[in-house]
Amino acid sequence: MNPLFTETFKRADEILAAGGVMLYPTDTVWGIGCNPMNESSYNRIFSIKHRDREKSCILLAPSFEFLESIGIHTPAGLRQYSMEKPTTIIYEHRTHILPGYLCAEDGSVAIRVPHNGWVLEFLTNYPQLIVSTSANISGRPTPTHALELDAEIVEAVDYCVSFDCEIDATRQSSRIIRWDSERNEFEIIRG
Repeated sequence: MNPLFTETFKRADEILAAGGVMLYPTDTVWGIGCNPMNESSYNRIFSIKHRDREKSCILLAPSFEFLESIGIHTPAGLRQYSMEKPTTIIYEHRTHILPGYLCAEDGSVAIRVPHNGWVLEFLTNYPQLIVSTSANISGRPTPTHALELDAEIVEAVDYCVSFDCEIDATRQSSRIIRWDSERNEFEIIRG
């Protein structure tokens, strides 16, 4: 385990368990997130970002095996494709374990398994789902480095992971695909 990460893991887990909101480096860009089972925390993210509530956030998962354990199946070919580059998969129907407020109007839910970095090690050591959306005020640029984080966002959250944990990021948003389980095919929404 990366020694830089160790001290941040426990604090991040405490924040999520207590219903807090945090900033953290993902394998793509900086994210803002919370425990997805806490609706008030989820709603707070929209308030912090000044984001339209009609736009749902994605979830980050530690592995595809974890997703299987909560009833979300991803075929082997799609798993392999998503490991070529950070990829968010839009699943048509949410599992019964996930609350409805996490889903888009059509009932779909977007999930990504990170490739590397702080967020993957955190999720591996504290297996859970976490909400993730870019850590910016809606309409403003997405922060790809810690120094680009908006002071308004930093001040509004309960915890910001150490900037020293920012490593191995692609510095660009993930590819987004929509998985059609009935047809056994996917459509690229954002490449």
